Amino acid sequence: MVFSVYKLPFRKRRVECTQASTNRRVFLHAVVVQSVRQISVPLLPRFIRWLAVLAVVVVICYFSLLDTVSAPTASPWWDKKLHIVAYAALALVTAYATMKWRGTSLRRNVVLLVVVLGYGVVIELLQAPLPDRYYSPTDMLANTVGTLVVIVWFGIERYIQYRRVSSTSQR
Repeated sequence: MVFSVYKLPFRKRRVECTQASTNRRVFLHAVVVQSVRQISVPLLPRFIRWLAVLAVVVVICYFSLLDTVSAPTASPWWDKKLHIVAYAALALVTAYATMKWRGTSLRRNVVLLVVVLGYGVVIELLQAPLPDRYYSPTDMLANTVGTLVVIVWFGIERYIQYRRVSSTSQR
């Protein structure tokens, strides 16, 4: 079996591909996988991760139930964009907070999606009786789209190496 060896300048490592699979796509995939595995993401303490989730939940609750925001005239879909961004942020922060959750990753991912989508449904139902708010199925759809953004994160998360951040810095 003949091997072609490619040197990757950013890793100073070699990636071996069989001669039969030296097409450009396989090589580029190997380069992408090797470079993505290089990414090191700090893993903050559990308390701080969950505090970030709580902060996003409180911000969504405040702007969904308590505050009335006037609509800008530039776009008729401005509030849907806000829903997508808010629920994508909630899903991503929750995914980060549950990184070291015990159990299978599939179970974690399903639970995370159900919890975030459930929160969006509850917020929409709580808006129905409020005088300055209204229930909207399109808002629920925007919440769902925002939540599903986390699926992209689930796909790349296996290539990321988390490193614990110590609570005290040592010099």
